[in-house]
Amino acid sequence: MGRFAAHLFTSDFQFFVPKYGVGLGEEDFREMASSAGAKQVEHHIADLVYIQSGNMVAVEGSTEGVGIDGIEWNAGHTPGGRFAVFSCLMRPVL
Repeated sequence: MGRFAAHLFTSDFQFFVPKYGVGLGEEDFREMASSAGAKQVEHHIADLVYIQSGNMVAVEGSTEGVGIDGIEWNAGHTPGGRFAVFSCLMRPVL
């Protein structure tokens, strides 16, 4: 798993991931990421879409990787791999 950019968020940020639900803070975020059921995941960083308003941000994107079951996916080429995450209480970018 990659590094979490904790410096961009307050310690009590909230997020929502449909398959996980609502989480609060870095510990919940790490739990959600580790329970995703993947051996390998790569985010298509150049294709991420950000929508920001006040202290809230939504991110839509896609991934490719290999599940713990050995099945590969690549968003746009195979089923799965698309995501949207909604967070609030983000630190202001200076």
